[in-house]
Amino acid sequence: MITVSVDGACRYINQAGVELLGADCRDTIIGQEYIDMVHPGDDQEGESVLLLNREGTEGVANLEQQLTTVDGETKYVEVTARPIVFDGDDAVLAIVNDITERKKREETLRERERQYRSLAENFPQGMVFVFDEDIRYTVAKGQGLSNVGLDSYDLEGKTISEALPETLYELFEPRYRQALAGEEDVFELEYEDHVFRVHTLPVRDREGNVFAGMQIAPDITEERRETNTLQHQKDRLTEFTSVISHDLRNPLSVARGNLTIAQETGDTEALETVDRSLDRMDVLIEDVLSLAQSGLTIDTVEEVSLRQVAEDAWEQVS
Repeated sequence: MITVSVDGACRYINQAGVELLGADCRDTIIGQEYIDMVHPGDDQEGESVLLLNREGTEGVANLEQQLTTVDGETKYVEVTARPIVFDGDDAVLAIVNDITERKKREETLRERERQYRSLAENFPQGMVFVFDEDIRYTVAKGQGLSNVGLDSYDLEGKTISEALPETLYELFEPRYRQALAGEEDVFELEYEDHVFRVHTLPVRDREGNVFAGMQIAPDITEERRETNTLQHQKDRLTEFTSVISHDLRNPLSVARGNLTIAQETGDTEALETVDRSLDRMDVLIEDVLSLAQSGLTIDTVEEVSLRQVAEDAWEQVS
């Protein structure tokens, strides 16, 4: 909108201004006091009077205001004004840009920031970041910050290049830009003896437009440690199962072989070997059950005499 005011009253307005103010034609606006258009709640009302009455105004002046349109709608505008002479009268030329959508987006961002800040401040293990379109942190909270030598006060209000060590900057910067482009990313990060599952995602307004990015990084150090422990136990159990399976198959093979001999030859001495093999299997099974019921694990090793083991094994065969 372009307007010219003399003594605070509108003397000229362009068609874009007519449309911005929701008027039917220029005549609806011409002659109106500019101050009557300023929203009653605008705290810069006094500044508007001085600005557009040319009193105390030198050169170019800039301010943001709320205007009330003809149909009662409130719009946010950015005003750039300067004194001129119009038809021989001292006047003020004002160029007015409608920034309503931008202000709504900023208010949405502030509201989201309040919500995310509340969430982040109570995030138990890990970190939560919110960054704007300039990749500047607006929220940086979480109990995990101090665990890796970071501080909320050193992050908020700064860009990631200003706030983060180079190693983290190189990791995060492309992912932040992906989030602002609408893409999500998840990866695991090992940093300062901690492990984090880092989830970077876009923040959208009600229309689905991306206006910020968010990064959630829960500390999964304990989870990783427990996973590694379980995997170690699983590997040991697999190894243990293999050994037990082998030990059970040995006497079973001996029993089957001697049972076949007894059946074919009628040699009852072979059945004594079958009996000893079955006793051996019974002992092995009882030992394994006792171990399982006790809840203990075999997690230690000790030195043995290879000679003695070989001689004991040799005694089992003819």
